[in-house]
Amino acid sequence: KIYDNFLHDLKVMNGYCDLCGVSFNQGSLPDYSSGPQQNLYLLRYFSAYLFEYYEAFSELAGANFLVGLPRIASIGCGSGIDGAAARFVFDDYAYRGIDRVRWNTWLAEEPPCIGDAIGFIPISENVFVFPKSLGELPPHVVSALAHNLPRTNAAKVCIINSRRGTDTKDE
Repeated sequence: KIYDNFLHDLKVMNGYCDLCGVSFNQGSLPDYSSGPQQNLYLLRYFSAYLFEYYEAFSELAGANFLVGLPRIASIGCGSGIDGAAARFVFDDYAYRGIDRVRWNTWLAEEPPCIGDAIGFIPISENVFVFPKSLGELPPHVVSALAHNLPRTNAAKVCIINSRRGTDTKDE
């Protein structure tokens, strides 16, 4: 479906310069609100990211660390690839994706919450995922999350943060 959508994008585009923006070179970021850029991004990274989150969730499940079922909050969820990976690992879980942009392709079961993560206050979430997003968040949003995430009533929490290569901003 993603490939078909991308082929449709190519047919209606006037040139392909817009696609050059799907790059992380020298700190640049794709325009996640662009449908063609979303589709190219997914074609490039979907399988690798699905496997990455599958492995992370498998390790978490095998550790028997959490109390109760996984209640996942994905900050910067994009198309919900991490939510799709959770489906392959957990028999029962809750997933809440938060992003500033509504992606044309949604891969998780629950619809995303569209808005700024600065207002996110967890209730019972016990898994916080930052899928390639932490370094993209403005400092005031990171500060708000650092203040708000400890408000969860979960007995134990797990934080999963992917980072891009040697980009130290994600640390």
